[in-house]
Amino acid sequence: MRKLQRRDFLKYSAAGASLVAFEHYLGGLSKAVTGQDRAYVNRNTGKRVEGIPTTCAGCNAGCGVIAYVHDGMLMKLKGNPAHPVNKGAMCIVGEAAFYSCTDIERVKKPLLRVGKRGQGNFKEIGWDEALSLVAGKLKAAKGKLVLETRGGFSGSGSSEFAGRLGGKMVSHGHIVSEGREKAMMGMFGAPLDIPDIKNADYILNFGANPYYQDIFGVATSAAISKRTSENGAVKLVTFDPRLSETAGRSDEWIPLLPGTDAVVALAMANVIMNEGLHDSRFIEKGTNASVPGLKGYLAPFTPSAAERITGVPAETIRRVATEYAKSGRAVLLTGSGVSSHVNGEGNERAVRMLPVITGKLNRTGCNIIPEGARPAVSDMGAAELYSGIIDGSGRPAVYIVHGCDPAYDAPDPDKLSAVLADESGVGFIVSIDTHVTDTGMFADLVLPSTTYLEEYAVESGPGPDGETLVRYRQPVIRQAGESRPYLDILAGAAREAGEKLSFISSYGYSEAAAAGIKELPMPGGVAGLEEAGFYSAAKRSGQGASVRGRIGTRSGKVEIMEAGGAMLPSVRGTGTFGNWKDGEYALVRYSPVGYRAGVTENNIMLKEMNHANWAMINTEAGRTLGLKNRDMVTLSSPAGRIELPVMLSPGIQRNTVAVASGCGHRGYGNIEKGVRYRSSDPFTHVIWWEREGSGANPNRLVASEAGSKKDGLGWTIAKVSIQKA
Repeated sequence: MRKLQRRDFLKYSAAGASLVAFEHYLGGLSKAVTGQDRAYVNRNTGKRVEGIPTTCAGCNAGCGVIAYVHDGMLMKLKGNPAHPVNKGAMCIVGEAAFYSCTDIERVKKPLLRVGKRGQGNFKEIGWDEALSLVAGKLKAAKGKLVLETRGGFSGSGSSEFAGRLGGKMVSHGHIVSEGREKAMMGMFGAPLDIPDIKNADYILNFGANPYYQDIFGVATSAAISKRTSENGAVKLVTFDPRLSETAGRSDEWIPLLPGTDAVVALAMANVIMNEGLHDSRFIEKGTNASVPGLKGYLAPFTPSAAERITGVPAETIRRVATEYAKSGRAVLLTGSGVSSHVNGEGNERAVRMLPVITGKLNRTGCNIIPEGARPAVSDMGAAELYSGIIDGSGRPAVYIVHGCDPAYDAPDPDKLSAVLADESGVGFIVSIDTHVTDTGMFADLVLPSTTYLEEYAVESGPGPDGETLVRYRQPVIRQAGESRPYLDILAGAAREAGEKLSFISSYGYSEAAAAGIKELPMPGGVAGLEEAGFYSAAKRSGQGASVRGRIGTRSGKVEIMEAGGAMLPSVRGTGTFGNWKDGEYALVRYSPVGYRAGVTENNIMLKEMNHANWAMINTEAGRTLGLKNRDMVTLSSPAGRIELPVMLSPGIQRNTVAVASGCGHRGYGNIEKGVRYRSSDPFTHVIWWEREGSGANPNRLVASEAGSKKDGLGWTIAKVSIQKA
């Protein structure tokens, strides 16, 4: 297959329409407001509408938002031009939060199940009865509690609640990316790195898609765009099975078989070491390995051997390895395509070998390991949690799920759902969310939570330039119905169960959290946060951030080898997709532009974009199968089967089929299911996509098995067969 260059992207990519919409919102509707204009005059009333700063919860980036409110009604959202993450820009998810907040299908009172689990039948009850019921179950559970939460700003509050009641807290955001975090902590002593893109002249990307989502949000995509717009300033090379939004903007897209990134990276490392392009001084002084040891470990990973497994030509591997090594200022990006596998930690470690052996760490234009970054708090991993529930070895007496939807997006959700439906399996299920989610369909109790525009929260962490950034969230409108902030619900349930937490509300939690941030000026820190919506030490000093990197391991060195002397990374299982049977393909599950799991469901603006999905198949492979666009096919795996229409595209690796997530939900409301209905919202009667259906859930094809409960789960890929329906 010929490589597609950037100019081919909009012509051929199946994601072209979504990208156009994405650019429209970045470049048109979401231009930064002027720094002095935090208000505007409503053209209907002639009254001045004040803006209230807060922090977006659309993803983990934490972009600054200004919410404009008139007579208690939310009018619009715009990016905060002073915020160091997004600098006034907003992605389409941030813009569309307006519709999530005002969605009339939100749950507004506690719901108690009537009938069997999974039928979705509930009756409204009061909060006193709801919290008393939860408290009674918590007391009876005697520590067999699992609290699975979205994580983020409320992490330590969730951990305190679970700990006081003798249970375990699981951060859903962490377990989805636990392979990456384990690798980063093991090698560098930090859960993340900061790519110094603005000073780089080469960007090597394995499976990341910052034009869709990134830990630093639009700051990363903006930095890439600015750098690539400077002719000849930087080269962007992307390895990805799918022509993603970022791959389409790259100077070179190199498709590879899903799950084989580690093999490509280790073959590149082999070339770098054998050609003498490595940094011997850094390896010997800055790591716990040696040059001879590395050469011996890398010897089997030749470009020719890698080509047989990955499908990437050996010559391409040699060329890209040489380009990266010879570039003085090069950054590495990695994404879920690398780490969201059973051996995700090993895959991530393998790719991270590249900046290590070339000494491209903590230097200008390279990857920076920030000081003081804290890992996510989570008492168990995905394999231990879901495998324990499915096989019966770890079923909780009380299972509380907040802001996430494992019955939809966990691997093998059908098997998990079957256990949740059985009342003799998991004793008592509580869903804390804005809607009756897929998981909520099996809940004994659904507790209505607020959106981020109706609650308080504080979080501190590194910003996009390495500075300490304190993000503040505050309510801009009244809570919908009887919904309550998540932390208020936890505090109330604990109090009813006889346990007193260190906070009684999200406001109290935020005050205490702010008081514990040493970089935040006190007194008056919270008042300042309410006025600005954030605090940045770099901004306060009037200077740009000076990124200072430091390896945070105990030895102060990059840990390539285990304590016992074994060389890492382990790449067992990496070659799984190198052994083919006729009619077998690798499924890639991806998130389309405008979709964030647990955030954008039932959002009428975003569902118009992503209301149905398709099986994206390579054009040549599809023709071999006798397929044409819109033909219906059945995708089957050992875990399950789904039916979807076909979309043929040259923008995907030949042995791969890609399916977007976010469709095929069983829970939520009419908007999510694409059902037109009359309501006080006139838009619900013009759901034109009703005739197109609501798509299928690709997670049903991904098995939940892991090598052991210490391993990660394979979140994104599976082997599937394709048959014409």
